[in-house]
Amino acid sequence: MEFWHTVSRKAAYYVGYPILRFYYRHVVPPRDSSRAIVLHKNQVLLVRNIGVPYWSFPGGAFGDTETPESGLMREIEEELHLAEPRIEYRQGIYEGMHRGEKVLVHIYIVTTNSYYHKKQWEIDEAAWFPLVSLPPNLSVATKARLQEYAMGKQQVRGTW
Repeated sequence: MEFWHTVSRKAAYYVGYPILRFYYRHVVPPRDSSRAIVLHKNQVLLVRNIGVPYWSFPGGAFGDTETPESGLMREIEEELHLAEPRIEYRQGIYEGMHRGEKVLVHIYIVTTNSYYHKKQWEIDEAAWFPLVSLPPNLSVATKARLQEYAMGKQQVRGTW
């Protein structure tokens, strides 16, 4: 019985999530978002979303009543259940395009006291990587933001 429960849950996960992702990408109006460079002891926590081959930062869109910071903290809690995350500073604000509309992506440096995390259903993988040994399949924007972090850049205004 447990076997079929697990199989049905995984099937719903791999079939339902792409439908939900399609809905948010093509139906819901574009919204600004916040992402986190989560650090602990010279390692960065990266995520790989379902059906996406590259690693990126955790985070997502924030609501109309949220600030970029409060939306980020909610997303981190929902996606990863991190232990005591703290926003250290904003690395930058980047302009991007989503379905022909301008959106802003806020990037924050976030620290935590523990490697503990528990990925939720919308994340396929979450893993810590040494800053000196990152996976080869980083998203282009993730790679650029990590290079800016390594150079000590703060309060960047740029293009996503």
